[in-house]
Amino acid sequence: RPLTLPEGRVFAVVAAVAVDSRGHVFVHQRSAQPLVEFDDHGQYVRDLREGTDTRAHSVRIDADNNIWTVDSGAHTVTKLSPRGDVLMTLGTNGVLGSGADAARTPLFNTPADVAIAANGDIFVAQGENGAPDPRVIRFDRAGRFIATWSLAYAEGQRSSPHAIVTDRDGLVYVADRDVMRIRVFRPDGTPVRDIQMQNRVYGLVLDRDGTMWIATGNDGMIQRIDANGTVLGYMGKAGRGDGLIGEGHMLALAPNGDIYVADTINSTVHKFARP
Repeated sequence: RPLTLPEGRVFAVVAAVAVDSRGHVFVHQRSAQPLVEFDDHGQYVRDLREGTDTRAHSVRIDADNNIWTVDSGAHTVTKLSPRGDVLMTLGTNGVLGSGADAARTPLFNTPADVAIAANGDIFVAQGENGAPDPRVIRFDRAGRFIATWSLAYAEGQRSSPHAIVTDRDGLVYVADRDVMRIRVFRPDGTPVRDIQMQNRVYGLVLDRDGTMWIATGNDGMIQRIDANGTVLGYMGKAGRGDGLIGEGHMLALAPNGDIYVADTINSTVHKFARP
């Protein structure tokens, strides 16, 4: 079923989407109503964070149904309770940080995404869209700094981290969009491997089986891939208009396996049944 907004309202630029354990859908958009909740039937529930976000970029739901939003314009990451109360803010609104010292403060430079590990550790990927100082910053569940590592390439390629997730073994996966790679690290930042793709990697999620799903941006595809980057299947078609993906920016998996895709170009959320 489509997501139903109140009469007279339409989606703005839809940056991200997340689904909680009840099947409720949270849409993060670039508007005065940046975070909108829908129930498992697609009916509007409420607005959260009204008038707060500068540039919505990502929303994630943790194992306790807490809601995490990333505001790349304000350089902040915010944790909300399931009720919508602010529990934690990492970063300082409007204040840029750069380098390992700033990361300890913490201050961010254009954060793109956040991942919550099974033990509660928080991983923030910053440097979206080629901003200076691409890196991952790790905190404990209370927001205390643990570690940071740079994502810059020695050979001078431009890193553009766009999404970050962790797996059941604690490995950290960073979607490095413009070089079409998924970079895998241990939690302390030790590199494990790079997975080279043939498309840009915008959105990234892992399902219960550890299979990766990616959104490929303007290519309009949702791909299911194995640990080596081999494409096991795909869905979606690029374009403007109903049913077409203008820019698959971020994606989410529902408890029943349905796939939701945030489309910044067509200002909508696409829903696919898992094949």
